[in-house]
Amino acid sequence: MIFTLVGLLVVACLAAGFVFGRGSVRGATVAQEAPATEGADLSEMKVKKPKRLRRFFYWGGVFFVVAAIPLLMVDPAHATLSEAMRDSFSNELRNFVVGIMADSTNAVNQWSWMLFLFLAFLLVVREVVVFIANGFTVVSHAEAVIFFFATLAIMGGYSEFTDAIWGVGVGLGNGYQSALVGNTDNFFLSQWVSKSMSAVSLEDISIFDSIKLAIYFVLWHLIAMFLDVVTWIAGVWAHFGYALAKVIGMVFIPFLLLPSTRPLFDGWFKFLVGFVVLLIMLKATLVIAAISVKSILGTLGVTWTTEYGEPVGVVEVAKENFYLLADSSLMLFVAALFVLSSFAFAAALASGAGSPSGALGNLAKKAIHKLK
Repeated sequence: MIFTLVGLLVVACLAAGFVFGRGSVRGATVAQEAPATEGADLSEMKVKKPKRLRRFFYWGGVFFVVAAIPLLMVDPAHATLSEAMRDSFSNELRNFVVGIMADSTNAVNQWSWMLFLFLAFLLVVREVVVFIANGFTVVSHAEAVIFFFATLAIMGGYSEFTDAIWGVGVGLGNGYQSALVGNTDNFFLSQWVSKSMSAVSLEDISIFDSIKLAIYFVLWHLIAMFLDVVTWIAGVWAHFGYALAKVIGMVFIPFLLLPSTRPLFDGWFKFLVGFVVLLIMLKATLVIAAISVKSILGTLGVTWTTEYGEPVGVVEVAKENFYLLADSSLMLFVAALFVLSSFAFAAALASGAGSPSGALGNLAKKAIHKLK
């Protein structure tokens, strides 16, 4: 069944590329060969670009199929291997960053600390000018001291600082899944959806019903596969985005020292938080998808060994109830759209975080006023 679905998907994508591409070529040829009449507005003549449209359908279909094949072949034993791979990736990333920050001969390390010393010098000069102009200003001087030690602490424990922020996203995302199924395996929910859907089969149908119901059945599995693919890609995107933010972040930490350079630190921090929010939204979306699939399949008569365990057996669905699979397909498709939209959602939520350096400054000012 799996290879049949993959074959159908390949044929559909290639056929779409051929049909649309052929139509574009024909339209472009007619437009180019038509003679320009007198007085004709050439700006209104639209010449299509056949190659670009054909490449979009062709390579988009090929990429989708190639990305989906590994997911179709994954079994529960390989899920643990993937989890181990992600842990290994996190450890290697941590060792790399710690190694750079500990290596005084490394160019990135030297540049970061030279920038820190330079901005610290400018901070001292700024406070001296404030002292000369306004006398001893407790709020300004104390705030400068707080930002100096805060920046120094973050640079000294940079890996732990970023790990703690990423750990918040991992913990919240795992909390959603653990509350639903009792484990935190990244592949569990998608595998459970695939296993549960395989517990549904069609009753004997006539040749007049077969085409419509077969389309429903194939569409149902294709949408579930599409959800797997986009979730997998978005999850990898979140991990790579966090890795990129962690690697480049050590260069942006010193900008926290001065008020004029703090927007650079704020921009990097929002960049990091965006991937954390993306990870949380992925797990939450998968949880909602699993709940919707369970409700639909439960209506069809599917039962499980535990709440979210293995299906007890295969259930034969009457064609009169097959519209429920269309509802399930729609829910899964919306879940996939939410995963695709989670990039924009995460960016919007992260941008709403405000200014972390401004929040630290306001907190420092309030604390100083309380102590005065």
